[in-house]
Amino acid sequence: MIDNKHRFSDVRLYLREHIPELHKINDKSLNFLIKIIFLTRSSHRRGDGARFFSREYFKELGRSYRTFDRLNDQFNVFESDGVYFFAGSKNYVPEAKAWYLTDEWIPLIRGLREITTEGECVDIQAIGLDEAVDFSHPNLVTRLTFDPKLLADESDKLPMNNPIAIEIDKLLITQWMYGNIKQVYKQIPCGRVVNTSPFNLQTFPRDARKIAFLGYHNYDFKNCHYSIANSFGDFPYINHYVQNTNEVREEIAQDIGADSGDVKVALLALLYGTRRLPYTFSALYEIFKDKELAGRFLEHKIVKELFEDLDRLIPLLVDLADEKGYKGNKFSRASQYIMNIESQMFLSILDRYKVVLPLHDGFITDEEVDIDKEQELIKDKFGITIKMDKKLYA
Repeated sequence: MIDNKHRFSDVRLYLREHIPELHKINDKSLNFLIKIIFLTRSSHRRGDGARFFSREYFKELGRSYRTFDRLNDQFNVFESDGVYFFAGSKNYVPEAKAWYLTDEWIPLIRGLREITTEGECVDIQAIGLDEAVDFSHPNLVTRLTFDPKLLADESDKLPMNNPIAIEIDKLLITQWMYGNIKQVYKQIPCGRVVNTSPFNLQTFPRDARKIAFLGYHNYDFKNCHYSIANSFGDFPYINHYVQNTNEVREEIAQDIGADSGDVKVALLALLYGTRRLPYTFSALYEIFKDKELAGRFLEHKIVKELFEDLDRLIPLLVDLADEKGYKGNKFSRASQYIMNIESQMFLSILDRYKVVLPLHDGFITDEEVDIDKEQELIKDKFGITIKMDKKLYA
């Protein structure tokens, strides 16, 4: 049995040894700093170590933004470039600001990690699924452990201030403090299974996740939401995108001078009903970080053709969503209906395979999945033709 109080005491002792000024604050305040360093989720898409602190999270910890500002000013834990990343009328709120560990604290994370790799790794199979959660399933693993020596070796291959190395080090320190990485899941009204854990591996940066899950299989429903949308009628342009997913993304990216990954996200945003305007702080501007680039995207021939199909598709989805009683604007209701089908596809697979991490349009497992069989089952049960990709994290 892991003595969490003892582990927190060790972390406090280590930090105070290296930053004597921390003796000036009580254990409760230092525990607050420890939790926001190690248990605050990062942006998996950004992958640069950015942290976004919500008022609700601070409230759960019994603290406020005022406390954070005071402690941060005193000990220089985080710094921000002052850039806000969330679109919308409430863009300039504290939750929208990205924070990064300072150069002063990054070496402390690496040094602390060194003491966490001593001792044996807990076997993931020995943990069990004994924690009650809002969503549970016999095949869904909710407590994960990682080989500390293996991940420490991978982290050491990267510069100490590399964001991915920092994330891996924080993962190992958190596991050392708590004994494992607990994942808590809830099922939202549309059926999607979401991770609500403080240390959320669903939002873990992709490159860090590849290291953490070395030896595991990542299965992905290729172009999942557009493939589902394609099943609702004759949509030639959506069908062309589904059948030629990578080629379409690359063509648009090359034509407008953008990254194909950004094009992928932008095309998905169109399906979700984002405003078709490139203005500053719109969703498309947030994706491309360039007003002219967002404008070129909207004017691209393939994108304009997709608009024709989407304008016919959305009303169909809204009618189906209304039958299920989904709330929100029409685009929100339409996307919820697609996510409902996506979640049913995932749950049907969960009935047959152990899943260590759901990823909405895919999942991570240590089992071999019969892709051909699953594609046929999905087609027979849901009427959807979808391709599944498999990647081995190696």
